[in-house]
Amino acid sequence: MTNYLHNPILVVLTFLGFHGIILAMLLFFKKGNPIANRILAFKILIFSVTLLIHSFTSSTGIDHPRHHSRLLVIFIFLFGPILFLYVYSLTEDLSKFEKKSLNHFIPFFCIALYWIPTIIILKPIDFIPVLHRAVIILGIIHIFFYIFRSIKILRIYQIRIKNSFSHIERINLKWLAFLIIAYSLVWIYFSILQFLFMAPQNLIYFWLLVAIVIYTIGIFTFKQPEIFSAKKSNLAPESNQSKNKYKKSSLTEERSTVHLNRLIEKMKQDKPYLNGDLTLSGLAGALSIPIHHLSQIINERLKVNFFDFVNQYRAEEAKTMLESKKYDHLCLADIGFEAGFNSVSTFNKSFKKKFKSPPSEHQKALKSRN
Repeated sequence: MTNYLHNPILVVLTFLGFHGIILAMLLFFKKGNPIANRILAFKILIFSVTLLIHSFTSSTGIDHPRHHSRLLVIFIFLFGPILFLYVYSLTEDLSKFEKKSLNHFIPFFCIALYWIPTIIILKPIDFIPVLHRAVIILGIIHIFFYIFRSIKILRIYQIRIKNSFSHIERINLKWLAFLIIAYSLVWIYFSILQFLFMAPQNLIYFWLLVAIVIYTIGIFTFKQPEIFSAKKSNLAPESNQSKNKYKKSSLTEERSTVHLNRLIEKMKQDKPYLNGDLTLSGLAGALSIPIHHLSQIINERLKVNFFDFVNQYRAEEAKTMLESKKYDHLCLADIGFEAGFNSVSTFNKSFKKKFKSPPSEHQKALKSRN
């Protein structure tokens, strides 16, 4: 029998299990992104319960080593789809859970129907080793399939927000991309354990790593603002990198030229880019141009996305301010904010992209000339 109090990892896993249940409840009732929050809450809840079962069976000695593996085989087919659905619901404007999403759980139910009876019995059962390991390998392939799909959705989303917003720091979900990579590394570690036929007891470190990653995603979710407060129709069309992206567009060459001239005139005369919260839909409304046509003009005619298009003007404005004595009393950050930037990092990156040097070096060069 394992001495529970003398095994610090089991103590940590038990603490994380109870902490996860509380976190799941908080996420379930959190306002903003309700579908995404409840999907993640469900993932955290089932994982926390699994974690507590693992800790209980390990500490009481009623568990057989293969029991851990059987338990994990069931839930490995659940973790991937839930991660994918969480990312999908966070990056799309969903008002309710889509019934077709249940199709992603068919492999889980199939495996569960085969495996659950052996867990209920709670006795060592002779498995066919080859079949057992084949199901585990299939589960690993299954979860990496969904990890790659999640990363693909994130990449498409990040392209879309750059075509829709001029300020993306709070909604770019870079933290989620980083944590998905960390999640992938944890499952690579699990794969190594399986392929090297290591002892099942070593899986305790795997459980610990997965718990840390999943709960970190949950904690970051509390800081994530609601992304789509406006209607989904206000977003730029879904990105397609092929040459036929605008093949079915109703925008003619002549009308495109007229709209382009109006756009450039608007940017020069009214300076809408000084508004830090400028969006593609807002600018399209001010110009009375369909949002998909404005997006097409910026992408096709100017060869940039909306984010870079607006921040080019802001960088130009900041450069003009730096070269004017009227703004000598302002620090660099304040000049960036006055030019329409909402963050210093975007100010520095956009300025350097436009003028090949950061604003601080440009300011030093100006002072040295004077």
